Amino acid sequence: MERRQVLKAAAGGVVVVGASGAAGWGLRGGGPIVDRAGNLENLDATGVGSGRAGAFGIRRVIYSVPVDETIASLTFDDGPDPQFTPRVLEILADYGIKATFNVMGYNAIHHADILMEVVAAGHEIGNHTWSHLDLSTIGVAETAYEIRRGRQVIEDLTKQKIRFFRPPRGEMSGLAIRYVAEEGNDILMWSITGSVPGREHPKEVNSFVLSKLEPGAIVDFHDGIGRGTFDPTSLGAKGLIARRTAEIEGLPRLIETAMGRGYEFMTVSELITHEVPGKLPSMTPDDSPNADRDEPAVTNPPDATIPTGTTIAAPDPASS
Repeated sequence: MERRQVLKAAAGGVVVVGASGAAGWGLRGGGPIVDRAGNLENLDATGVGSGRAGAFGIRRVIYSVPVDETIASLTFDDGPDPQFTPRVLEILADYGIKATFNVMGYNAIHHADILMEVVAAGHEIGNHTWSHLDLSTIGVAETAYEIRRGRQVIEDLTKQKIRFFRPPRGEMSGLAIRYVAEEGNDILMWSITGSVPGREHPKEVNSFVLSKLEPGAIVDFHDGIGRGTFDPTSLGAKGLIARRTAEIEGLPRLIETAMGRGYEFMTVSELITHEVPGKLPSMTPDDSPNADRDEPAVTNPPDATIPTGTTIAAPDPASS
């Protein structure tokens, strides 16, 4: 099931998932892909790699938050990136806004100085995998590595415990859901995206986002180019750069317009503290096409590839 289908079913709200029994997501196509995904699900029934079957507890899948106030969250994926992240930080500082940055572990290592600027500015940090692989199609070892390596790198650099995991393109297998739960993280989705095919001018991006903006919204913007990081001159990467540029160039006007409507922006963790128990979300589902499906299908560079024979130890429950 794709993110948009889940979002429609959830009506834009906060979904609670018992992670040890979650259904598989993102099983596209047929034949070998579905067969492989089914095999992974069967393997995972006993808690692959953990030895603690069923010990994952209850985690949340968050699209938006039901609130009684005109508040929302801005989130940024794929960074840190020297082309985009500094400008985003400058804009947010101008308006006194704290946001949630979902960071690629590979970029965190290669641009650690920028990551620390994000942390120093008081923004929230989430895990956006190690190298932005599609978690709905990769195998057991790659899934574990993408999720765990990303978290470990980010936490080692920031000295902060990660709360949220955001999957690339919002797609995951049941196996990936379990690994995220094992890490002790909630899954952070979004209710509005700023990256939409055909809307690649700041005015078009703003018009779309503002038309969907409602109290409790989680807006998905970007300060990097995902898999385009590894092939920045490709046609797909150039398209991503154009969309990221449009998102960021329009951000000041979008913030000003939203504030003019009475909105206040905050991190996702802070937004959740305003949740009204039992209130149904009013969010209109964002069923826009996923613009990032055209990411370059490149092979990882050597320093991003899983080392042969590498295993990533499961986190110690006592430290969570």
